[in-house]
Amino acid sequence: MTTAHLARLCACRNWLCAFGVAFGLLGCVTGGESGPDASCIDADGDGECIPNDCDDSDSSVHPGGCEGRIDGVDNNCNGVIDDCDCSDPSINPEAEEVCDGRDNDCDNLVDEGVTVPFYADSDHDGYGGSSTTISACEAPAGFVGIPGDCDDTAADVSPGATEVAGNGIDDDCDGAIDE
Repeated sequence: MTTAHLARLCACRNWLCAFGVAFGLLGCVTGGESGPDASCIDADGDGECIPNDCDDSDSSVHPGGCEGRIDGVDNNCNGVIDDCDCSDPSINPEAEEVCDGRDNDCDNLVDEGVTVPFYADSDHDGYGGSSTTISACEAPAGFVGIPGDCDDTAADVSPGATEVAGNGIDDDCDGAIDE
C-alpha cells in the first residue's frame, strides 16, 4: 500500500491516521486529496491542523481547548500552561492576584493577600471598634477602614473627637481621661 493510499484511509479513519503518525509512518490529511484542505494534517482528529494544533497526538489539546485544570499542559495552544479559566486567558498561574472575588492566579484561593481589614462602626462616627473586623476588597455597609474607636456605642467618642474636660470619659480614645 502506498503513502497516498494510506492518506486516503486516514481521511476516513482518524484512528489509523493517528497510528501512522505516532509510528512515523506517514503524515495524514483530513478531507482526502480532493477535500477542502488536502494539506491539513490532523492526526488526532480534533479538527485542528498542524501547526495550529500544538499537540497533534492528543485530541483534547487544540486552539480553543479548555485549560480549566492544572496539568502542566498548554491545553488551548495559547502559549500559557494551565490557565484555570477557559473564558479568560488573563487568569493563569502567572497572573497577579487582584481584589475582584476571583482566583486570578489559579491557586484555589480567592483574593488572598490583597484584601484589607475593615472594622464595624456601630455608632457611625467613621471609626471602627476592634471587636468585629473583616477582610474584604471594599468596605461593606456598617464597616470602615479606620480602627481605634474606644466606645463604638457613642458617636461623640472616637479618635477624631475633642476631649471634653471633666466629663470622666476618654472622648478622643487616647487612653487618658479628661487630659
